[in-house]
Amino acid sequence: MSVRARLGALVLAAGFGCSVGIIGPSVGIGVLVVLAGLLALAPFALAALRGKFDIFEPVYLFAASYAVLFVLRPAFELSQPGGPALVVGQDPVPQYADALVAAILGGAAYYAGYYGALGSLLAQRVGIPRDDLWGASLAVFALVLTMGGLGLYAAFLIQSGGLSALATILAGRSPGSASLLAQPLGYLYSGPLWLGGLGVLLLALAPRWWSPRGAAALALVMVSQVTTVTSGSRSWTLPILAAIVLLWYLRRGRRPSPLLIALALVPVFVVGVSAPRDYRGTSTRSGSFVDTVFADLGDLESSVNAFFLGADTAMLPDLAVEMRYVPSVIPYQMGSTYLEALTRPIPRALWLDKPKAADTRLMETLWPSLAAQGVGFSYSGFGEPYLNFGFVGVLAFGILFGLAGRAFYEWFRRASHNRIVQVLFALSWPFVFVYMRGGLGVDYQRQVILVAPVVVAWLYARRSARAASASKLGAPPSAEPKPA
Repeated sequence: MSVRARLGALVLAAGFGCSVGIIGPSVGIGVLVVLAGLLALAPFALAALRGKFDIFEPVYLFAASYAVLFVLRPAFELSQPGGPALVVGQDPVPQYADALVAAILGGAAYYAGYYGALGSLLAQRVGIPRDDLWGASLAVFALVLTMGGLGLYAAFLIQSGGLSALATILAGRSPGSASLLAQPLGYLYSGPLWLGGLGVLLLALAPRWWSPRGAAALALVMVSQVTTVTSGSRSWTLPILAAIVLLWYLRRGRRPSPLLIALALVPVFVVGVSAPRDYRGTSTRSGSFVDTVFADLGDLESSVNAFFLGADTAMLPDLAVEMRYVPSVIPYQMGSTYLEALTRPIPRALWLDKPKAADTRLMETLWPSLAAQGVGFSYSGFGEPYLNFGFVGVLAFGILFGLAGRAFYEWFRRASHNRIVQVLFALSWPFVFVYMRGGLGVDYQRQVILVAPVVVAWLYARRSARAASASKLGAPPSAEPKPA
């Protein structure tokens, strides 16, 4: 992208955001939805003018996510006879326009960060890892991590009741499974999830996916997702499946055609989003999962309405309710929720005054009865920065989020055939939507669980290779050359 094009996109994004910030509260909700729609279309219009388009570029996933949450969702709500509905007794209408203004400001800030030059400059400063990792050291690491992950899950089952606990979890979401996960040692439940990223890494290193090595890698991915599939936890399952699809294309240097994307849209929506939502509750399901898929396909209009009017996309009305209480009832948190996110592994018993997570803080005030039951809502990626710093936080988050997306994409482009780079990009790409829907502090640990095993495996294999090379030269692995 030329300097002139970058500057033009930057000026347009900044001017658009400033204009909406000034006049936004005084115009109707319908006008704001149209403005948000124009913002969602902006990257695609720019791609058409440039004549260059890469569907895997993060800005397009951001724009699509933005359109779902801040354009289509309010459009569906405004089309209802009574307008936006109550959110469990809370009325989002008084701050609905303010929430849309926040979303537009955040979206414009994202583009300002993404199309600025700083992201490309940062990408040049990050090294490219070597990808010749397969060997005995990596095999040992994979075996140890697999045994460790399954061992943690076994410990969780043993202290939870053994096979009866496993049967309760595999049956789907229920009060029984929720109480099992709420135990003090419930975090051990995440043991198998650490195998997902490792499986994708081994899949990238396999010469062929249908080779024994490729089959072992796919088996690891399947094991990592057994409990998430049965519980309908799409925020775990969809990112790993999307990463595998991306990896398939990245290995071949190809991209899916627009026709294929259009043809896959309905089956992916039904099988990956709608049916798991309808099937996961043990008290509401009727028939098998296959029956649920066919039922949703047979009444696709109802499935789409349930998606755009239900909790799956309710981030904008939730944000509007949040803005009714922040800062009038809940003061700005001034970054404390991000401190909680960074220190999440520290048990609260060891730090009595530890700050609360953003969603916990909001739920306890907005919906205390639901919070007591362990129910949580999402407030979009702009909800947590607004809770901490108001509109300034939304602008800062948007700029930094866009900057990170640009830097990561440019880093990927520098070595798009490097297998480690492909894996890290494929695992991270789906989280653009995850963060847009939930929030950085709320969901970052999901990305860490997928990416961390890849990084550790690379560091471990690289260290083993250096040690072996030093041994062949007759020097101790840690020996440093003496100055002349």
